[in-house]
Amino acid sequence: MDIKIDVNKTQFTELLTELGEFRDELPRQLRTIVSRVGKTIRVQVAKKLGQVMYLKSNDGMQKGSKPFRKAETLKKVIKRKQAPTDENPTVILAFSEGYPFPLKFYNARPYVKKTKGKKQLMGVKWSHKPVNYEHQGNFNGVVDDAFIVPRYNNHVYRRNGIRRLVRVVGPAPGDYFEQINAAGIARTIAEDRLPKEINRRIREIVKEKQGILKLKTSRGR
Repeated sequence: MDIKIDVNKTQFTELLTELGEFRDELPRQLRTIVSRVGKTIRVQVAKKLGQVMYLKSNDGMQKGSKPFRKAETLKKVIKRKQAPTDENPTVILAFSEGYPFPLKFYNARPYVKKTKGKKQLMGVKWSHKPVNYEHQGNFNGVVDDAFIVPRYNNHVYRRNGIRRLVRVVGPAPGDYFEQINAAGIARTIAEDRLPKEINRRIREIVKEKQGILKLKTSRGR
């Protein structure tokens, strides 16, 4: 899934007027504007993913452990396929599936049942938020016959044969794109941020002319 963000003449008329005799600078100014919008999309979609994935490491095993945040990792699944240039102020973002997170990052903990007064380990319970991430509470899943190995950084394993252990993983970021309407979020942000970033750049240009600041131009990164 690709999202394309570009500008058109009607959107930067005011910017062109503000540049005045410096109109030759327009391409690099547009490059900066589009690059900023692309960065905002990546950050905001990563935040939404974090809300539904409910990443929380089991390091500490429930003793005051804090929510585990992988914002930088989640942001990497929204990759920049095409960077804006002076000749073409367009950024194309590609949404990739990413890799499944080990189950330990889904707040994995032992699932124990009491049978006739005795505790019996049934497997491993893990958590994530439901489709409607505004809903309060977590959704718990259970992996039967799985167990946590403290000496292996609290990762979750299942046996595959007598001697072989297989690490258990949870969903990948891409499994949630449809649930959070990632494409819709990206397009909404693009429509909202593009005019704001144009106005922001105009204010910066005015301040530079007044000697208040020195502009930095994005390199499209």
